Order: sequence, then C-alpha cells, then structure tokens
Amino acid sequence: MTILFPHVPKTGGTSLLKSLSAAYGDKLLLDYHHNSYRGKFKLAVDSALIAFRKKELTNNYKVIFGHFDPRVYNKLGLTRALFFRDPEDRAVSHYQYLLKRKKIPLEFSMSDFVKQPRIQNLYSFYCNGVSIEDLAFVGITERYTESLCLFNKIFGVELTEHRERINYTKPVEKTEIGVCQSINQEIYERALKRFDFLIKKHGLDNAF
Repeated sequence: MTILFPHVPKTGGTSLLKSLSAAYGDKLLLDYHHNSYRGKFKLAVDSALIAFRKKELTNNYKVIFGHFDPRVYNKLGLTRALFFRDPEDRAVSHYQYLLKRKKIPLEFSMSDFVKQPRIQNLYSFYCNGVSIEDLAFVGITERYTESLCLFNKIFGVELTEHRERINYTKPVEKTEIGVCQSINQEIYERALKRFDFLIKKHGLDNAF
C-alpha cells in the first residue's frame, strides 16, 4: 500500500517529514514539484505521466509526501492521509512565514492574504474531492503526539516524534480572519470528528 500524503502548509510538516524520513527511508518519495498549475493542460500531462509510472511508484514507495497538487495523482487511487490545523492559526502562521522570507511584499496585509480564494479554500483543495470521512488517516496539529500514535496504529509503522516549535499567536484581525476561513473551519471541525472516531476505533481513546 502506498500512502498519498500532501503536506498542507504550516500544519507541522517539517516535524512530520523528519519522522517519515526516519521511518521509511528510501521508501519515502518527496514531491515538491507538481504544484502551481495555472491551466488544465500541464496538469493533464503530468497526471498522465504519473499514471504511466503507477507500477513503479506503488512498488517502490510506501509514502508520497510534499507540497504537491493532489489532483496529479488522481489516477493512481492511493490511500489518502492529511494533517489539519486550526484555520486561523494556520493562516496566520502561513502569512508570517511568507512575509519573513520576503515571498510576499510588505504592503500585502494579513487581510489581503486571507481573502485570497486559494487560502479561503485551502482544505478543500488538498482534500481534492475526497470526503473527510473517507480519509484513511487524519492528523491534527494541535494533537500532534496523538496523531503520530494514530498513524503508527493504522499503518503499522513506528514514527518517532520530532517536534518543531509552532507559533499559535493570532493578530488583531482575528475576527476578519475567522470570517474568511469559514469554509476551512467547517472542514476542520469534520476532521476533528474523524480524528476522534479513528482514535476510538483503534483503541487509543484512553491512551492520553
């Protein structure tokens, strides 16, 4: 079984990558290339090329992880896994990360950032038409240790925790951010329910 594990920005992916790398070694495929598609043609071409490599990918890799557009892997029918984080915290962290690294101009405000359609619908994009209730694994950044234990239980692996510091500070525009993150918030709440369901299903509800 190969797990398709898109890395939603600012959900603890740096920590998770260290854990996945240690556990899977050369069975982990990192994909930070298949993203930022502005048209259907290039996406269709890349999707076809990946479909052509299906046997190679599923035979050689246990996990595909990275900042990629999940649509490019649709034809492979892989098991899906995702991490989620409180949408307001995630949006703030994402904005501050981009600003600090000068990937967005200083005059681009938090308000401008959270109003972008891609940011307002980020979780929908990474779910890629797959229902939250159909995800084989759901991780919650705020419950990171539990999430790793759940991953281990579901997939029969031993991920060790490599925790990076996460900034949960919210700015003054919290109310406006919340309004702009309403779609992500609805998905996040469903992810929390799915997480609790899986925790109970796999006998981890009394472990923490």
